[in-house]
Amino acid sequence: MMSEEKNPLRAAIESVADHYDADVIAYVGVITSADDESFIRMCRDREQKRKNVLMILSTPGGSADAAYRVARCLQRCYNTKVEDPSKRGQFILYVHDFCKSAGTLLSLGSTLLIMSQSAQLGPIDVQLLKEEEVGERRSGLAPRQALETMAVQAGSSFHRLFRHLRSRSQLSTKMAAELAASLTVGVMEPIYGQLDPIRIGEVERFVRIAQEYGERLSTANVSRGTIERLLSSYPSHEFVIDRDEARELFNQVEIPTDELEFIAQVFIGTHHPTAEKMDSFVNYLNLEPEEIPVETSHAEQDNPAERADPEGEGSPDGQVRSGPSGDEGSEPHRKGRRRLMEERQAAE
Repeated sequence: MMSEEKNPLRAAIESVADHYDADVIAYVGVITSADDESFIRMCRDREQKRKNVLMILSTPGGSADAAYRVARCLQRCYNTKVEDPSKRGQFILYVHDFCKSAGTLLSLGSTLLIMSQSAQLGPIDVQLLKEEEVGERRSGLAPRQALETMAVQAGSSFHRLFRHLRSRSQLSTKMAAELAASLTVGVMEPIYGQLDPIRIGEVERFVRIAQEYGERLSTANVSRGTIERLLSSYPSHEFVIDRDEARELFNQVEIPTDELEFIAQVFIGTHHPTAEKMDSFVNYLNLEPEEIPVETSHAEQDNPAERADPEGEGSPDGQVRSGPSGDEGSEPHRKGRRRLMEERQAAE
């Protein structure tokens, strides 16, 4: 028998879905190319969509290619870039804890950003594998920042030597300049010689890819100059961009409702990746209209087969099926639904 009181988690999900007139999706984990295909299939198999979509995103980053495909999928499925305002939906992104690197790139495709008090974005910082280490990465900004630092140091060294030679050694301007240049080159040449131009070119290519993706995803919610700031203005991959600073980068940044925070706490806490379990959790949280449970009589609860086939005829193959067509969607989608229902029943 169904409980008279609705499960708090399910009630919160339905409340948020109604409040924003949006389907609610949770994405918890690294954004990988292995997930983007299943994400696209999941959205495609969703037969009854609301006008808008709200994604709860918790990620340390991942693949820029996958982030672009996920954001593009939501923009297309929910018509966030169509010209007709009456048909245009919203892509709402909620950041509860952290949304770094590729996650920040994905956020550029949203039309509304919601952040909790403790939420943080991060720079769009390309992470490259260290050639001499297994599994370790380094910031793609490092070679660019090294070049900028060395250029500043070379200029400073030249000017300091030139002034010293000109004022104290009583050399001519031409001779002082030539000697200062020669000394500066002698000091900086061994350092520049350690840089790999091919590696630097590779880094610039990845930065260019992120920039192009950002420009294609960008919506009216992205302030002017935001992409350039996210690509090159922050000193480290871990740099914290909190809600106040995010308001300088995005035009609309709101605070979450209590129900939205509650939902995020539950799913992020349950599915946060660990050393033993690295798989990402990606799924719709709100049910499609035909899936929403309704109150039934005791007789109907005692005989579910009769509810599915009131005439007693059954399906052509003798199996009872749900819905008028008996089609429950693709196998991955059915597994996702079963997994979500099991989690909700466990929460009850």
